[in-house]
Amino acid sequence: MRNTFIPKIVLGVIGLATIALWTFSLLVPSSQSTLPIETPGPSLSTKTPMPKVALWFGDSYVEGAGASKKSKTYSFRVSQHFGLFHKNLSQGASGYIGNSEIAKKICGEVDCLAMIKVLERQKMLRSDVIFVQAGLNDYALTPENANVVKKFYRKLRATYPSSIVISISQTKPFPEDDLQKKIQYLAKKNVTEIGGYYVDIGEPLVGHPEWLSADGFHPNDLGYEVLANIVIKKTTPILEALLSSK
Repeated sequence: MRNTFIPKIVLGVIGLATIALWTFSLLVPSSQSTLPIETPGPSLSTKTPMPKVALWFGDSYVEGAGASKKSKTYSFRVSQHFGLFHKNLSQGASGYIGNSEIAKKICGEVDCLAMIKVLERQKMLRSDVIFVQAGLNDYALTPENANVVKKFYRKLRATYPSSIVISISQTKPFPEDDLQKKIQYLAKKNVTEIGGYYVDIGEPLVGHPEWLSADGFHPNDLGYEVLANIVIKKTTPILEALLSSK
């Protein structure tokens, strides 16, 4: 009988070596194996900044009567130019006093279209910039009730203590009369007293019937574009610096 002891020892050693190599290969991947690469997930602290808001008060010009659509109104164009979320509280026949006859038909109250009433009713919690343009419907303004302009701007500042407030001069397709001059004087005086700004845009629509809608009074799309470009030019020095610091 042949002695098989030595071959069995050799086979045993080979077997142990094979097991050891197999185990080692599991623990240490080869140079060709692909390791998963961890990529950082989104930061939980990253927040999308809230858009800055423009709030508009005014009459049918600010509302955009005569424009073919909202995006053609001058107020929307201005908000869009400065990257502001557009919130328009303007309404035809509105003003510092407003048209009392139309107001009574709309809501049963003679003063419901006065901008201070609009301000009290609105629910906008914040605004970075506030634009005001009014005067066309304030023909009932007298020395006795002229303090409504002051009350409006004081209420506006109390409601929005940190907002930029810009009052824009009223414009129309015919020259300004004495009453309009008085209203604009009061607007300038009172907006500056609350730390706001007054912007005089002149009377660009006078002598340009091609910029008016079919009613001959309100601007058309082209007329609103003209107004928007003027307001943007006049307010850029104010807004670029102030908005970047907010």
